[in-house]
Amino acid sequence: MSRNLIRAYVKEVLRETREDVADSNDPLDWIQDAYNDPKGWETDDPYRAMVRAAKDRNLEEVGIGSSRFTFGLGSERVVKIARNQKGIEQNKLEAPAGKDPYVHSILASVYDWSGDYAWIVAERLDPLEDGDFKVAESASGVPWADVREILGLSDKSEYKATAEEITNKLGLKSEKAVKSAPGCPKGRDFLELLIGFLERYRDMLPGDIVKLSSWGINKKGCLVLLDYGITKKKFKELYK
Repeated sequence: MSRNLIRAYVKEVLRETREDVADSNDPLDWIQDAYNDPKGWETDDPYRAMVRAAKDRNLEEVGIGSSRFTFGLGSERVVKIARNQKGIEQNKLEAPAGKDPYVHSILASVYDWSGDYAWIVAERLDPLEDGDFKVAESASGVPWADVREILGLSDKSEYKATAEEITNKLGLKSEKAVKSAPGCPKGRDFLELLIGFLERYRDMLPGDIVKLSSWGINKKGCLVLLDYGITKKKFKELYK
C-alpha cells in the first residue's frame, strides 16, 4: 500500500473516531480520570494530563487560548479543557449561563460539565475574528458601535441604573419580558438580550465581551457569545 493511501486511510479512521465520540453520548470519564490521576499521563500537571488524553484519542484541536484548549467532538460540539485556574473559572461561569433560559439565545449552548469545571461540553461554532464587523452586524442586525456603547456603560460601578438609562434610550422592553424564541434574535431583541446578560451576570469584564473573537456563528446563523472571559473579582484574585 502506498504512503498516500496509508495517510488517507488514517485520516478516515480519525474522522470516524471523532464522529463516534460525538454520537456516543460519551460521558468523558477519560478526561476526568486524567485530571484526577495525571501521573498516568507522565506528568504532575492535571491540566496537561487532560490535554494529553484528548490528543491520545485523536480529537481535533480547534482552539488554543491562554486558559483553555478546545477539541472538537464531531461537527456539533466541542470540549473546552482548562489549562489553569483561569480556565476553571471560565468554565464555571459558562456552565450555568449556557443553560440560562433568559439569555441563552445569544450564548453558546452548554450541554455537560465536570463537577469541578475542569471541562465543559459546548456548542460548536464558527468563530469570528476581530475584524469581522460586517459578519457580526449582519447576524445581529445592529451596528457594533451600539454593542460597544452598552459594554462601555456596563463598566461603570452602578450598572443597574445605567442599564435602565440605555434601555429607555433604545426603547427596549424590560428584562422580565425577555424570553427565548425560535430563530435568531436581531436588532432590539439582540441588544435587549445583551443587556439582560450583563444585568444577570454583573461582574463581567466588558473588554472580553466586546472583542469579536469572543463571538461566533452557530448552525442557525445566529451571533452568539462563545467566550465570556472571567469575572472582575476573579481577575483581581488571579492577576494581582
